[in-house]
Amino acid sequence: MNSLEHKLTANDWKPESLFGGQSGMADLYGVMLRIPQLRSNLEEITSRGLEQSQIAGITKAWVNGKSIEEIARDYFKGGEDQTKALTAACKAIYKTLVNNGTWGMSALSRLSGIDFDGLTEPEKRQINMIPAMIYHGVQSEEGVLLRMNAVPRSIAESLGSVMKISTAKANCTIQDARAFLKQAGISTWEEAKPQASSLSGEEYRRIWKILSGEDR
Repeated sequence: MNSLEHKLTANDWKPESLFGGQSGMADLYGVMLRIPQLRSNLEEITSRGLEQSQIAGITKAWVNGKSIEEIARDYFKGGEDQTKALTAACKAIYKTLVNNGTWGMSALSRLSGIDFDGLTEPEKRQINMIPAMIYHGVQSEEGVLLRMNAVPRSIAESLGSVMKISTAKANCTIQDARAFLKQAGISTWEEAKPQASSLSGEEYRRIWKILSGEDR
């Protein structure tokens, strides 16, 4: 971490910076690739060779809401052999990123030299939430809470925005998110569903009830 050309600050660890257009994510994977226990797994993530910018790009695409199909097409030559590309994309995300990427980021945040005692509580929460964002494939705290409550990834961010407004709480808990989902009607789900989705709000709600066990 000390050998990085650009010393990462607390601002670099904000989700909008880390998952945005800056190079911080690639720098962090560059550090991880020097650790034998992480390198052996991370090098499996791309068919184009061991490129930290490539791994960072896949992580950003995942957290920013790109579908598995889009990631397969953009990073695994999906036009040549779609089945093989989809398999590689799933392996990269569900085997490598959600395991090595999450705990690797968590460990590096503690070795970054950031003065955590000097940060505000919201700033600490954001940094501590980074591994969960990678694990669940979302880029907000509300999205993470809803994913932890079995909400499908494709609607978690938009539904999280609705929840944030409706609950009017600075810091929602997983219990708050559960209570919101239980009382949310079909109109709420309809409001949050992605415009390009073939599913209706009612169908999204039905899927959530099945996945969460609320349908029993």
